[in-house]
Amino acid sequence: MCTTREQLGAEGEICFASPTSIQNVFIWKKRPCTVLLIKKLGDELIPHLVEMALWLHEEGYNVIVELSDYEDLVNMLPFLYTFEPSDELDLARMVDVVVCLGGDGVILHAASLFPLASPPLISFSLGSLGFLTTFDFEDFRQDLSRVLTVNETVYVTLRLRLHAQVLRNGVPIEGKSYNVLNEVWICCSSFVGFMAHRLNSLLRVWFVFAGCN
Repeated sequence: MCTTREQLGAEGEICFASPTSIQNVFIWKKRPCTVLLIKKLGDELIPHLVEMALWLHEEGYNVIVELSDYEDLVNMLPFLYTFEPSDELDLARMVDVVVCLGGDGVILHAASLFPLASPPLISFSLGSLGFLTTFDFEDFRQDLSRVLTVNETVYVTLRLRLHAQVLRNGVPIEGKSYNVLNEVWICCSSFVGFMAHRLNSLLRVWFVFAGCN
């Protein structure tokens, strides 16, 4: 376990000295205020989102949801907040914790919302694929109470992201810049023509580990 003290980067991101294969201890020094709650597409998980949002609100947290969920639920849950795509660069400063409801696709989508620094991400398995989802929804009250408690020891697992930029004749193509998790898949075919790529800027996404004590 790494005991090296973390440092804050220029953009407010937390910089760890340890590799991603090592679990890190994370401790809240003050109570988190704002939770971004994200579910997978469709209406299937709306009851789960409503149940968790109500509990978080009752516990005194601000709850942010994506715009589509906000428009569907704001009349039922008037305490909800949302954000515009233009707010994404500031989202890391607004959000203390991200909670995902679904499978691995929701986690990948959540990671894409934070092009630079990312808050801790807690995932509840409610999708078809759950290699990265570690918590059971039925226990969310107990798990979130523990994870969000001041001075409670929580283990986090860091994940590296890659920044991929597509180039044509050495010039970056507008709108073809991506932050990706785990790997980049590049496909070239006759109608695509020549495509160059460049990988740079390792970014970190961190996941709360289910085995915390």
